[in-house]
Amino acid sequence: MGSKLGKITTLIFILCMQFSAQTLPSGNPLSDFIFLIGEWDGTSHGVEGDGICKKYVTLGPDSNLIVSENDFSFENSKSYPPSEKHEHRSVYSFNKEDSLLVLKVVNSEGHTTCFKEKRNSSGKDKKIFLSQKIENGPPGLKVRRTILKLNNDSYTETLEYKYPSRDYIVWRTTTWEKIK
Repeated sequence: MGSKLGKITTLIFILCMQFSAQTLPSGNPLSDFIFLIGEWDGTSHGVEGDGICKKYVTLGPDSNLIVSENDFSFENSKSYPPSEKHEHRSVYSFNKEDSLLVLKVVNSEGHTTCFKEKRNSSGKDKKIFLSQKIENGPPGLKVRRTILKLNNDSYTETLEYKYPSRDYIVWRTTTWEKIK
């Protein structure tokens, strides 16, 4: 993580871990995500090839954010260079204005994607987020991110892309296992 983005977000991540209790107050809209707090290993399969992944998740200041630091390494694929690396930082929050969960993802390729929870399609163990805005991304691209909790120590995360005049395609599915 030698990039400036990596250094800054790692510092924020460490500070958040030190200054926040890793619990949520009763009734907090982020309570369905409390199981994410901790350290995770994952395996990823998709367009980018097969990958191994690490994730570190903590509560942000005042328990109003959940912050995630993600690192992916992909094996060779036909479309991507050998040993491709991908880093992104995610922040989950709650938008009181429209009573929906929000997800913001900043990645090492220079894209920032703002998602909102898809109304009436999510439950306690399944959350679907649809992109609302993609900064520096391909024109017309839509992204859907689905989190499916299998139990308190494992979940899947599916990333789907939709290009103009096409249906969604699965870009990547990652299975996560909690290690701490």
